[in-house]
Amino acid sequence: MTARAASVPLLSLALAFPCAAWPDAQSERAADWQSHFYPGVEALEARDLPKAEALLEQALLEIQPQGMTGAVASTYSRLCTVYELEGKLEKARALCTNAVAVSQRLKGNLHPEVAMAFFHLAQVESKLQEYGQALEGLTHAIDIMRNTGNGLKSPTKMFLEEFADNLEKKGDKETAARIRKRILGVAWEE
Repeated sequence: MTARAASVPLLSLALAFPCAAWPDAQSERAADWQSHFYPGVEALEARDLPKAEALLEQALLEIQPQGMTGAVASTYSRLCTVYELEGKLEKARALCTNAVAVSQRLKGNLHPEVAMAFFHLAQVESKLQEYGQALEGLTHAIDIMRNTGNGLKSPTKMFLEEFADNLEKKGDKETAARIRKRILGVAWEE
């Protein structure tokens, strides 16, 4: 699984949303969500996209009535990845946009998970050749990482590389080259 698709480790989700902690009706929905979400993620990792799409769409139907939860954001994000890989880019953009909104609502505007959601949205926008929008999202992602003390972490490097790629696609090869040169001069933390 790529780094952009792994915004929340599966074990974290399992610990964050134990079914026993939810009221009865909600715990049934949570169990139904889990029975679709985790196999959907496994299918995505195996690149069985039709199976992943079906399972994750069902997971979303199960969990969406719960409102803005981490499970909803994770489901949006994983389903976005499926649509992106299938070339359904407009559907992917809509779900990535939702993942950003839910993540911001849950975590605030300055959280690495929000930065990762912006990054994923920017990748989809880049594939749609919406380079200006992609650069805007990447700017948000990079700013979040810097403002949370993660400016030298490897995800920030990944965001900057994507930023340079989008600048180049937009026609600004000189600035892209300067950014790439600066990336090489940094001692990045793992």
